[in-house]
Amino acid sequence: GYMGIGKVLGVKRDLSHNIQALLLRFPAQGVVRRMRRDRRIDWNPEYSKTSGVMCIDHIPETKHDLKELVQNHYHLAALRSQIINLSAAGACVLLPDSSELKSLSADPGLMLYIIADEFSLLDATYVFLCKKVGVTSSDVVDTLKLRMQFTHELNLRNSDTSLNWVEISNSGSARLNSFIHNICSDDK
Repeated sequence: GYMGIGKVLGVKRDLSHNIQALLLRFPAQGVVRRMRRDRRIDWNPEYSKTSGVMCIDHIPETKHDLKELVQNHYHLAALRSQIINLSAAGACVLLPDSSELKSLSADPGLMLYIIADEFSLLDATYVFLCKKVGVTSSDVVDTLKLRMQFTHELNLRNSDTSLNWVEISNSGSARLNSFIHNICSDDK
């Protein structure tokens, strides 16, 4: 897709006054970005038991490391983040304002987790490593809106104590896509 400012120079209408053609002018420079291929939903905290996004210094290597990281994050209310919207390929979240998040050159480690309300903990847990795609200011004091792309998804079916991260930056998460479609069918 193309993102930029344009100007409508002319409009051609048919006899019913429906638009047939537009004459547009665009600047020489613009931003080309990948079109959204996955359904995006506005996040409701009721969709999960818990969820959050955190900056991480290093990628957790064991299930124990991950459990400790999520528990510590969950219990520190001051560091709690809010998911604004979500798709199978990424999310927009609110995070505490920091110079590292604002910096174009800095690429902080980010991890998003969702623990849904399902019988099986393995089926209910979604954990992603993310990369920053964009940052904007927020209406909430001392926070930033951060757009993220999921780069890796945790494979919890691995019976080993070490964590298995699956690269998904080009495909998005099939599991999360299914979760989103289930939420949307439940909301109707």
